[in-house]
This record gives sequence, C-alpha cells and structure tokens, in this order.
Amino acid sequence: MIGTIPNMTRWLLGAALALAAAADRTPQSVVDELLAADRAFAAASASTDLVSGLTAMFAEDVVIPMPPGQFVDGKASVVAALRTNVDNLTAGRSGRRSAAACRPTRGTASRLAT
Repeated sequence: MIGTIPNMTRWLLGAALALAAAADRTPQSVVDELLAADRAFAAASASTDLVSGLTAMFAEDVVIPMPPGQFVDGKASVVAALRTNVDNLTAGRSGRRSAAACRPTRGTASRLAT
C-alpha cells in the first residue's frame, strides 16, 4: 500500500509542474518552488507519524488506490484508511512509531507549448 503513495505523488507533482510551467515562470523556478515545498513537508513529517506526515501533503479531494482494487476518496477517508494498516502506525515488531523520511534532491520541468 505504501508503494502506491510515491507513484501518486510523482503523478501529482508532474501535473503541478505542467500547470505551473504554463504560467510566466521558468521551468527551473517551478522546480525550485516544488523542491522547497517538498523539503518543508519532509522536515515537518520527521516529527510526526507516517500517516500524518504523508497526508499533510494531500489535498482535501485526494483519491488513492487501496487493496483489494478499491479507491479511497477524500482526505479524511484516506487518513482513516491508512490508519487501518498497523504497519503504518508502528515500525514492525519494534513497536516504535512508524515514520517516513525523505530528502528531495532534484526535479525537472518543461514549458508547455501554447
């Protein structure tokens, strides 16, 4: 289940890049903005649990795939669904709080043809 989150995030970032590139900004300025936002979310998620860290980045109308072949619609429903998986709440048998850590380092953007 967690493997689906990075794929969705990449898709959402790609869509955001495409929309932002259409504005009067350079591709590099868009990448810099997205990396700054990603790094801020990463820093904030370091002090919280996995579900809270991930879902802080989600819009209210987020939709994610959930096994077995279903989709969960809406941030509150997504949070509840992710919290039903015990692996999202603790770090396996250690019983420690589960967390996510990342350090976004690069991105790409291109300008859309008008």
